[in-house]
Amino acid sequence: VRRGPQQGGLTRGRVLLHAALVLFIALLIVNAAYYFQSPAIEPTDVAWVKLKSAPVFAQMMSGFRILSHVVPTYFLFGLYNVVIHNQYGHAASLLGMHSDLGWWYYFPVAFALKTSLPFLLLSLAALGWMLWRLICKREKLFLALVLPLALYLAVALTSHINIGIRHFLPVFPFLFIAAGALLERLTQFSGKMRLAGLVLVVFTLGWTCVEAARAYPDYIPYMNQLAAARPHWQYLSDSNVEWGDDVNALAAYLRARGETRVRAALSGGWGTLRFFGVDYIDMIVAPDVRLPSTRYVAIGAGFLNGSTVAGGVKGRETTAERTNFFARYRTRQPEAVFGGSIYLFREE
Repeated sequence: VRRGPQQGGLTRGRVLLHAALVLFIALLIVNAAYYFQSPAIEPTDVAWVKLKSAPVFAQMMSGFRILSHVVPTYFLFGLYNVVIHNQYGHAASLLGMHSDLGWWYYFPVAFALKTSLPFLLLSLAALGWMLWRLICKREKLFLALVLPLALYLAVALTSHINIGIRHFLPVFPFLFIAAGALLERLTQFSGKMRLAGLVLVVFTLGWTCVEAARAYPDYIPYMNQLAAARPHWQYLSDSNVEWGDDVNALAAYLRARGETRVRAALSGGWGTLRFFGVDYIDMIVAPDVRLPSTRYVAIGAGFLNGSTVAGGVKGRETTAERTNFFARYRTRQPEAVFGGSIYLFREE
C-alpha cells in the first residue's frame, strides 16, 4: 500500500529509506577511511580547542566524546578546525583586492572565471531551465538538484575561506547532471527544432573539447576568455593559479643552464624542487636576513599576487607590506613563465 504523495514514483517511506541508506554508507566510508578507529584527542589538540573556544570548551569536548561513537574523533576535529578557520578567515585576493575575510561574491566570480565558457553558459541555462520546470511546471523531481545546489551556494556565500575554486567543487556534479538533462531535452524536439537542438548540442560539446585541449596541460591556472586581458594572478590567487605542478619544468630549465639552486617563493616547490636536482632557497624571510646570491629568482603566481605571503613578522606586519612583498617583480619582464604559474626572473 502506497502512502502519501509520490515523488518521481517513490513513496515518502522509500525516500526516507534511501536517505537513511545514503547516510549509513557515508558514515561507513568515513569510518573506513580512519580504519574504524576513534582515539581520544591528543593533549596538544585539546589545548588548541581550549585556546580557540575557551567559553564553550567543556561543551566542545563533550561533543567530541559523544559523537566519536558514530564518527571518528579526528574527522570531527578536522571539521572543528574548518569552522575555526572560517571564523578567522584566510588571506585572499579577488580582482586586485586583498582581504582576510573574503567577499560574499567570491565563489560566483571564481566560478565565472575558472570554468570554460561553454560550461559556464550551459550551467546558467540549465539552472534557469530547472527552476522553470520546478516552479512553473511543478516538477518536484528537480528538487533533488536544486536543493543541494542552493544549500552549498548558501554555505559558499558566507565562507571566509576564499582561497580556491576547489572549495566550490561539490556543486559541479549537480551542474553536470542538470546540463546533461538540458542537452538531452534539446534532442527531443521534432522537425527543424530537433535539428537545431542537435546542432546546439554538438557545438556545445565540441567547444568544451576545444577548451580542454587549449588548457592542456596547464589546468590549475586555467581561466576562460573573460580573464584574457591580464595575467591570471591579477584576477585570483592561491590554488586558483599555482599548486606546484610546474616545478619540474622550472627545474629542467635551470639545469639546462647549469643552475642547481634558485631563490624562490613557490607553493609546493619548497618541498619538491630538490627532487628535480635544484636546491630551493626560501625568499620569505625577515628583511635583515641575507640570502645567498643566485642567478635566477622563481616566484609563483600566488606569491607575485601577494596573498600567499605570510605576515606577522617585521617587514610584513601590515596587509600592504605583506601583499607588496614582491611588488618589485610585478613590472619586470620574466625570462620565462612556466604553465602560467611560475615566473622566472634573471638576477644580475
